[in-house]
Amino acid sequence: MSTYKTIHQAWIDHDVPTECVSYIESWKVNHPEWEYRFWTHDSVLEFISKQYSWFLHTYESYKL
Repeated sequence: MSTYKTIHQAWIDHDVPTECVSYIESWKVNHPEWEYRFWTHDSVLEFISKQYSWFLHTYESYKL
């Protein structure tokens, strides 16, 4: 059984508040064997439209 270790972070855009940057860096430093994935609203929208197109309407109905 293969285990994928991924830290997912989502934010509206790439403008993460400065006070959060140290937390993000600590995740990377303390979990070097894990993949770090940063998602913006646009990248999530693209992913869902390609991989889960049946869910796109529901996702777009969510309030940000």
